[in-house]
Amino acid sequence: GSAIGECSDGFDNDLDGYTDCEDQDCFGNPECDDTDTGDTGVSALTCDPVPEFTRAEWEATGMLPEGDLLICAPLGDGGWEACESHETLAPWSFLYEALGYAGDFYDWSGTAICGPEAARTDACCYQVSGLDRITWDEGRPFTVNGSARHATDGEANDWLDTVVLDTRGYEEAALTSAARSWRKIGRAEHASVASFSRFALLLMANGAPAALVAEATRAMADEIAHARIAMGIAAELDGKQVGFGPIDISGAMTDTSAEALLRDTLIEGCMGETIAAAVADAARTACTEPRIRKKLARIVADEKRHALLAWRTVRWLLDKHPELRASAAGILQTHAPYSKNDRSEGVPTLGILSGREQSQVANTVWRQVIQPCGAALFNRFSTSSRTTL
Repeated sequence: GSAIGECSDGFDNDLDGYTDCEDQDCFGNPECDDTDTGDTGVSALTCDPVPEFTRAEWEATGMLPEGDLLICAPLGDGGWEACESHETLAPWSFLYEALGYAGDFYDWSGTAICGPEAARTDACCYQVSGLDRITWDEGRPFTVNGSARHATDGEANDWLDTVVLDTRGYEEAALTSAARSWRKIGRAEHASVASFSRFALLLMANGAPAALVAEATRAMADEIAHARIAMGIAAELDGKQVGFGPIDISGAMTDTSAEALLRDTLIEGCMGETIAAAVADAARTACTEPRIRKKLARIVADEKRHALLAWRTVRWLLDKHPELRASAAGILQTHAPYSKNDRSEGVPTLGILSGREQSQVANTVWRQVIQPCGAALFNRFSTSSRTTL
């Protein structure tokens, strides 16, 4: 994890992000049907009748229905008996298998509350609550009405930093893959400039202290540098010089209330920047190309500072508006768990982790930093707990 904040007490230290369960009927759930299905360790659970949501429906409409849903993934080699209990299921992996890719810069989130459904032995089916498509960005995402926005690609311009790399020994496919990922990072970092610009305006609209506004404006300059670094690395890896076109900012400032500032700061800053810092730190550790590693060290330091700014802003807001504490807690709850369903292989030696490695970092940080730090801010810890922000 990242040294963004240090919180203790009241949270699980399990690094894999999932709950361990004993091998017993109904996996310790006293409310389920404990009819034995044999010696497979899977009990015959019958979930509530809810509408089924399929990959075909998602691909055809792009719309997410509300309420609990039945979602099914194809059977593996072991058949229905090998389907996991809903208690041990990895939501990000299952939803990816069932619904496919959530879209660039997006991931699936939701909670399996029942399953596998014994009446559907043709697939691994689970009752899922809170299905959503959440934003995943390297850096602070720029969201409007829950959707991430990024600039269109443009002609090469001064958004490219000059970076000279030693790429001897790499196959062309690896260089192309790493360049694609670095360019995606660049687009996300470019969008972060817009996010911090709005953040600074919202701070001023709500009478924030000068120190917070100063850090917000400094962060804009950081994100400009990050975008130029990422696009420069991408250009060096595949020889393609790509810049940025316009970014759509319509509707981005329709709500300037303290609650809007709280919502954006929690989602884009406390969650997005905290995880981005940890992922960048893990990528820096895995990277063996010295110039990329040096660039990543700068990005890590900046993103940690940005995450701290977000947590300090939330602390200031909740001190000023204690009536927003319940809303803040609800925002964190509705956006958990935070995972990445991208199945890309990555090129770690060039600073690009695989999708699964990024998910492992994200889950660990969610459990060990974001949840406990959020709980501390919302007065959920005992007086003996400590939080360093």
